[in-house]
Amino acid sequence: MENGSINISLENLPEIKRALQGKRVEINREASLGLRKAGLAIIGDAQRNLNKNHSWVTGLLANSGRVIYGGQGFDTGSTDARTSREASDSLMRAAASGADLGLDVGFFDNNPKNPNGYAKWVEYGRPAGGPPPLSSILTWLSKKFHSKDVAWAINIRWHIAWHGTEPRPFFQPAVDKHTPNILRIITDAVRKVTQ
Repeated sequence: MENGSINISLENLPEIKRALQGKRVEINREASLGLRKAGLAIIGDAQRNLNKNHSWVTGLLANSGRVIYGGQGFDTGSTDARTSREASDSLMRAAASGADLGLDVGFFDNNPKNPNGYAKWVEYGRPAGGPPPLSSILTWLSKKFHSKDVAWAINIRWHIAWHGTEPRPFFQPAVDKHTPNILRIITDAVRKVTQ
């Protein structure tokens, strides 16, 4: 896991490379929906882990969990039935075209400079040292306490800078739990297509 997310890509697995001789489209088609379901299961377990380790404070982190179709940057993480159906249809069209169907599974901020933002600090903790961004603390205060008190935010910011925060792993345990399932999905797809 790098930067608080994992990339599940069919292209980088030796089993896939050996079996790809002219069968890439079929393998992609078979594996795509299973990998998406596995990614959503990882997100669901990670959200439950956030609740278990008392990191579910405002819902901002838990609600940032996504399964993103890496080939086109298409977000398949929606739980809305219509959007989910559209995502599945789009994924299958991409599979039929032979596109790489790697999926990024993780908790993503909308900040392009730091897409894993807060998730990384919860997962690994934050060492004492530099302060976190004031804007992040203000957002958290506003969401948790309905407060925009800048002085309070500055105090929290410097407390974190001086003392750091403890790690509260939530994502890696979910990934570890589902890794055998991911490998099984890929292996089954290769077997089905190559036999």
